[in-house]
Amino acid sequence: MTSNESKGFAKVLVDNKTEEVLGVHIVSENASELISEGILGLNMGVKVEDIESSIHPHPTQTEALFEAAMVSLDKSVHSFMKKSKTE
Repeated sequence: MTSNESKGFAKVLVDNKTEEVLGVHIVSENASELISEGILGLNMGVKVEDIESSIHPHPTQTEALFEAAMVSLDKSVHSFMKKSKTE
């Protein structure tokens, strides 16, 4: 991370059938600054592809939400845990 902080995580809850984002969790020292994109997305009814197609600079803390969304598409590059494909 850009702040040399390695504690925290981001999680994006996605409907398996519609790929609509249902919820966002961010646990970190700066969670209150990072949650804005998730709130906006929930209010707009975004799908995980919408997050994928938006620009997230690297390396920044804001790309944590992007990486969490990419887990649901099995496209995450920087995640330690991959989502299992169960429906």
